[in-house]
Amino acid sequence: MARLIVTRPADQAAAWLQVLQSMGHEAVALPLIEIAPVDSEDDAQALELAWQRLASFDALMFVSSPAAQAFFKPDQPNAVIPSAQRAIELVVNRNPKIRLWATGQGTVASLRSLGIPDDRIDAPSAQAGQFDSEALWQVVQHQVHISSRVLILRGRDVGMFDSSRDWLGQQIMAQGGVAQKLVVYQRRAPRWSMAQTAQCRAWLRDGSIWLLSSTQGLRNLPASLDVRNGVCICTHERISQAARERGFAVVCTSRPTLQDVAASIKSLNER
Repeated sequence: MARLIVTRPADQAAAWLQVLQSMGHEAVALPLIEIAPVDSEDDAQALELAWQRLASFDALMFVSSPAAQAFFKPDQPNAVIPSAQRAIELVVNRNPKIRLWATGQGTVASLRSLGIPDDRIDAPSAQAGQFDSEALWQVVQHQVHISSRVLILRGRDVGMFDSSRDWLGQQIMAQGGVAQKLVVYQRRAPRWSMAQTAQCRAWLRDGSIWLLSSTQGLRNLPASLDVRNGVCICTHERISQAARERGFAVVCTSRPTLQDVAASIKSLNER
């Protein structure tokens, strides 16, 4: 069987490695995105201001699991909210009208682990064809009306032009609502040694299957790496399109669940 290269951020890769290895696969972690706390005073102040104005929001939208972790566990020594327990209490008990939106099941699981009850979370069904802003909008659009306020918690790509999609914010505003974006963490490219780069070059030639879950992660692959013999499974059509444009030889699209990715791996191994 082909080796599997799990490119999710380190804190998300561990669970995938455990399951894939339990299935008998050789799977290794190679995070293509490093998650880091925000490091500017402006970002820290904006986060504190959002907590002070929490009651003014009708919904909090989390673009990812790191967004949920960063919002409820701010890495600031003098944060207005001193603990995740206090943060959860403010959202769940003192502001019961606030809905919590998530695009994917990983983010839902993160919110649950923090203590948010299921009946406060809105997300695409686990059986949905895809987990993205479009699928989430089908679930939550009835909540949005004139004067609705939604806080979108997101990350920033360090050293790159902000190319994040604002599709959901546009839909909210088209229905008369207000969408406010707040950066709560940073994403950056990993720093590899010459040996690590050489290993990646070999994995792109030997039939290893790269599991790509982010267009940003794909962009973080060094431009010097030749991917023309590379094989990948992408968890969204947008990622697949980016992989084809980068030049991957074999590009397979899968729903972003372990079960579906495992089925795609089996199909590729049987070729």
